[in-house]
Amino acid sequence: MRLKLQQIAGEKRARIIPRNFTSSADKIAQDLIQSSVLLMPSRAEGFGLVGLEAISLGIPILITSESGLAELLEEIVPELCKDWIVPVRDDLAQDGLEWSQRLEIIVANRDAAFERAWKIRSELASRLSWTQSAKGLLDLVATVSR
Repeated sequence: MRLKLQQIAGEKRARIIPRNFTSSADKIAQDLIQSSVLLMPSRAEGFGLVGLEAISLGIPILITSESGLAELLEEIVPELCKDWIVPVRDDLAQDGLEWSQRLEIIVANRDAAFERAWKIRSELASRLSWTQSAKGLLDLVATVSR
């Protein structure tokens, strides 16, 4: 897989390290911390927890517009996230081109991308909490059960 990805990238020296699936939070965090950017190029994604995990570690992301995480970011930090949410179209070639262009911008401006990731992280941390989420869920359940 690594050789195939290097061929696609057109760079034999590209540091591509495929990882096996793991549910270990520690291993996932270790991989994310070593990353320059997290890509979540799904055509559709229920939420995108791995993207939120990257944000919590201050890692830049590129995510699909068809995800719950994109909706959350557009609601809370629209000015900070717009370049990191990639629209999904019916044209795979166009989508691929857009993903590659946006990835190139992040990699070329790595310091600025990490600075933005930390700003997004800080904004989310100041506006979201487990207590707040649990209260919202309980309020919703109470409203529905009336």
